[in-house]
Amino acid sequence: MNDLIAQLRLANDPTADAAADHITTLTERVAAQQTVMDRAASILVEAIESVDGVNAPQAEACISSIHG
Repeated sequence: MNDLIAQLRLANDPTADAAADHITTLTERVAAQQTVMDRAASILVEAIESVDGVNAPQAEACISSIHG
């Protein structure tokens, strides 16, 4: 993604710059969302580990679905 942004910046065109800005913003937003999802998965693991009788593969499948 960084290569694409760099190429857009090199174009020295207002439309390309706007696209690069948009991609940068989206990339930052996705990173923030991933941080939230990672934390949610961590909380889920802690909750699952504290409950008796939970199937470990089930827990891993749930975490994988959170990560996408």
